[in-house]
Amino acid sequence: MWFGRTASKDRRFWAWVADHVDELRAVTNARAPIMNQLADQLHKVHRGLALEVGLKMEPLELIISAEGQRKLFPVVERLIAAAPPIPRVRPVAFRPRLAPGFKIRIDGIELGPDDLWFTASVAGEGLDLTLYVRGLEDEDDETWAYVVFLVLQATLGEYDFETRVASFEMQPAPAAPAAPLRPLTELPAEVDRLK
Repeated sequence: MWFGRTASKDRRFWAWVADHVDELRAVTNARAPIMNQLADQLHKVHRGLALEVGLKMEPLELIISAEGQRKLFPVVERLIAAAPPIPRVRPVAFRPRLAPGFKIRIDGIELGPDDLWFTASVAGEGLDLTLYVRGLEDEDDETWAYVVFLVLQATLGEYDFETRVASFEMQPAPAAPAAPLRPLTELPAEVDRLK
């Protein structure tokens, strides 16, 4: 019985998306009222899920995220698997990797992959990372830690970050980073070798 209700919630979510494709395609920013309605529909599937819409994309990307909660990965995978073909919509499981060159700005901190270097050691099926961060002065600063977390997740993608990074710590980057430190842009290839 529980599985039947879950499947029904999944079907209702995708039916709602199919009925509102034109409205979703017309969105120009995340604050549009239809985005709140879409989030409400997703929360009927599971309150812990989040979504992003690739605005002005063809097809429209609808990214379903577990918000870093591994226990919700099966829910994301199930919901994406339940998606029927919807013209001009591409469902995506988990936040994908972003191409190098992006920047994340929060509370006066701006970082991108070019501002971080790493060393790694294998820990089971994942990696223990030490991240060397340009501009970092206090390793215990929560805002810096959050921005570094976001850059790392965007560099690896949500799924690989959660399944392949066992731990990470951060330290200030030296003025002229050199071996054995490696640019963060090389980390995705390192993670892919673990698969």
